[in-house]
Amino acid sequence: MASFTVPDDEIEAASALARFSRHPASRAVAALHPAGQAAVEQIREEPGNGIEGTVGGRVYRLGRQSWVDARSTAGSASAEAWLSADGRVLGAFRISDSLRLGAAAAT
Repeated sequence: MASFTVPDDEIEAASALARFSRHPASRAVAALHPAGQAAVEQIREEPGNGIEGTVGGRVYRLGRQSWVDARSTAGSASAEAWLSADGRVLGAFRISDSLRLGAAAAT
């Protein structure tokens, strides 16, 4: 599950980019817009930081806050994925797990 502060019109680009990463946070972001058809080019994954790619002529970064926002001095929580386009921070996705129905009974 992901909650987000990213503008709605940027969700498709973020989801399209996230599909190229196997990171659990990216998987959650990709699931927000599973039918998106945005083309992603020049994909580059930066281990430990995030993923970068061009969507619609804009360079997007999805990942650690300090990598996405060069001006940031704050560390991001491990359950956050930050998004920027052309160097401008657009917002963050906050990732959380929720128990499946009946999972509590199994423990």
